[in-house]
Amino acid sequence: MTRMLAVTLLAAALLVAAPPAGAGELSGLFDFSVRIGERGITLGGRVDGPFGPTSGTVNGRVRDGGVAVDGWLDDRGKTWLFELDANARDGLRATVRRSPLRI
Repeated sequence: MTRMLAVTLLAAALLVAAPPAGAGELSGLFDFSVRIGERGITLGGRVDGPFGPTSGTVNGRVRDGGVAVDGWLDDRGKTWLFELDANARDGLRATVRRSPLRI
């Protein structure tokens, strides 16, 4: 049950991150992947919209007493990194920051 909730939340995060198409427009490209392994689940995707490409990845892991989620979102060259760590003992810790510029 906990794993299904984590998968649902991660999928919802990716769908919310994708830019909406305008009225009467179809997305030129939509790519979505799901990988499940020993270390957790990874959701990734890319959308080529009318204003340019948007892509992202969300990684989720169930740990003892909690859950950890991290990933990145690249919206037309502006990259954001995020982390969420929640457990019963320490509470909730969330971080969202811009990725450093690459040279």
